[in-house]
Amino acid sequence: MKARERLLVSFVSVIAFTATAIAGPMPWPPGRVNTRAILQQADLVCRGSVLEIREAAETNGLPRNSRAAMAVLDLIRCYKGSIPAHGVRVDFTLPASPDTYAPAFWLEKGEYALFSLKKQGQDFTFVGSTYGKVKISRLIKPNTDTGSGLEADLEAGLSDPDPSLVIANLELLMGMGEVHSTAAIRPLIINSNPEVRGTASLALMKLGDYSMLQEVVSFLALNLSDSQKSLLQNPIRNEFEHIKDPKTLAVLHRNLSSPTFLVRSAMVKGMKSIQSPESVAYLIQMLDDKEPEIRFDSVIALAFIEQKTGERWATTIGPDYQKKEPAILQNWKNWWNNEGKYKYPTPPELAKKIASTTVRWPH
Repeated sequence: MKARERLLVSFVSVIAFTATAIAGPMPWPPGRVNTRAILQQADLVCRGSVLEIREAAETNGLPRNSRAAMAVLDLIRCYKGSIPAHGVRVDFTLPASPDTYAPAFWLEKGEYALFSLKKQGQDFTFVGSTYGKVKISRLIKPNTDTGSGLEADLEAGLSDPDPSLVIANLELLMGMGEVHSTAAIRPLIINSNPEVRGTASLALMKLGDYSMLQEVVSFLALNLSDSQKSLLQNPIRNEFEHIKDPKTLAVLHRNLSSPTFLVRSAMVKGMKSIQSPESVAYLIQMLDDKEPEIRFDSVIALAFIEQKTGERWATTIGPDYQKKEPAILQNWKNWWNNEGKYKYPTPPELAKKIASTTVRWPH
């Protein structure tokens, strides 16, 4: 393939993003695109395609094995800034060969993307080696104004038949941090494609929409591949630590008996974040969970709610934590028997279970 048609681009601009070195087109972990930062740092944010790529022979002042290049872009809609009358040319550097190790991604003649650019004289540079160019669906919403256009166009792209482009649009939507509506995202949470379903679940969590929390929990319960667990299920589980809405407690409490570790862990993390007295009896029950992380989070949640400090009630995970844990758990069980059960409500479905368990707890 000709160098002018496909180049491995290595950007030299200084940015506020942390980029991962990659050797070709590959997805970043879901939830890492910071759309707000892109809009803040860029002078020009537009969608369009690569019209031409020109390579220069001059290498003075460039890193070793690198060469200067310029891309001519054909931009069709902008969300920040205006297209100059003379067009848009983007300066960048490229390695001498595709085998050269460098922070990079593929730039192809004719490819369609969302471009984020910084002004540099009469031309531009990309805003970073990861987010200067983000692939995006070609679907747009007609007649949208600049202020709401990006969100509206990203929502329109959620109907794209290509799952990878749906995921790309979801990434940019959740990266906005706040949107006018999540209605277009919700149907995707039951999509047959696990990557689309997981990314939609993560988007709803990051955007603070818990209206379909049970469906998110159902996704956590799926038996997926190790990579899908790492890239999708674990980030979703960790988002439960940011829940503050007490209306979600019914879902959190209801799923504590799940046989799936990720589900139980997410539920406890949610309770740890909300810190509701209604969760105390459930957290006492979780002190007997077989997973150390769940027991630890339950202890921390109880300490938050009761505002207890000191290593008698909680401690950080360290080399000797396993030695300290039995005593800490026993202190909480004794506290429940002597004080907690009179102070906090015990749901009927838990009362019998806890009663049969607590008889084995010494005072």
